[in-house]
Amino acid sequence: PMYQNNVRRTGVYLKQDELNFLKGDFNDDGCVNLEDFFLFADNFQKEVNKENEKFDLDKNKKIDVEDFFIFAEDYGKCVKKY
Repeated sequence: PMYQNNVRRTGVYLKQDELNFLKGDFNDDGCVNLEDFFLFADNFQKEVNKENEKFDLDKNKKIDVEDFFIFAEDYGKCVKKY
């Protein structure tokens, strides 16, 4: 069917890749906050590897100021965990 790979939320169909997740929620607690900032700061300007690749938010193989700007967009936001 047309919506085979979609998720239904409150009567609106969204493609899976259109769902918004908090990119800066590094500790997976549902919020982007100071704890996540410290995790990011500990990895800032380090070489990207398997252990820290989640901090490379723009996937350019660098943990840099561009990733910080992406992180900052969601700072202070929370989502419900289901």
